[in-house]
Amino acid sequence: MSGTVQIQKQASDETIRSFNMMWDSFPHVVLLLNQSRTIQAVNRMGRDLGIIPETKCYELTQANGVHPVCKADAALKDGQSRRSTGANNGRVLDSYWLPLEGDEGLYIHFAIDITKYAKEELLENQSNEG
Repeated sequence: MSGTVQIQKQASDETIRSFNMMWDSFPHVVLLLNQSRTIQAVNRMGRDLGIIPETKCYELTQANGVHPVCKADAALKDGQSRRSTGANNGRVLDSYWLPLEGDEGLYIHFAIDITKYAKEELLENQSNEG
């Protein structure tokens, strides 16, 4: 039987310490993930909400798999950050995927609820990506 075994990147203790130093005071949930969408670390806001490492990010929203708007693969492929702004369940989210330079296979992801600042056309379930 032939097949490819894919080793999933795990964040080092140093990377997790750096992540916490940088993101613990951020006022929104921020996740450090590997390419399989497994949470490696979560900032203070996320920990306070009960989010724990080793969970798949899409499980936080009871999704059956990777979200259709997820930009992680594209960000990891070329090492460039991605952004997506769109409406979901009456909220407008400004979402980011930031690959870690020098730590291939890891990225930071967060989404900010910008509903009160959004234009009406975004609330009509239209998306803008950049």
